[in-house]
Amino acid sequence: MTKEQIIKKINVILAEEFEIPMELITPDADIRQTLDVDSMRALELMALIRKELGVKMAPYDLPKLVTFEDIYRFIYEHQSNKG
Repeated sequence: MTKEQIIKKINVILAEEFEIPMELITPDADIRQTLDVDSMRALELMALIRKELGVKMAPYDLPKLVTFEDIYRFIYEHQSNKG
């Protein structure tokens, strides 16, 4: 997937899963504040990304992901079918 495809797909998934308006999901927005993520929801987020996009995340990856742009970049860099 291209980065643009990833952005569109993850925004739709997160808006539905976390029941928030899509306009709150911007590249520079803080993930934890926007999604109201605690440790349990962070695990759900990891599982959701793996299920929907086939990208595995480890718990030690989570602290590195601060903004949605970080998530987009992580998924793009770790997907098996870039482009």
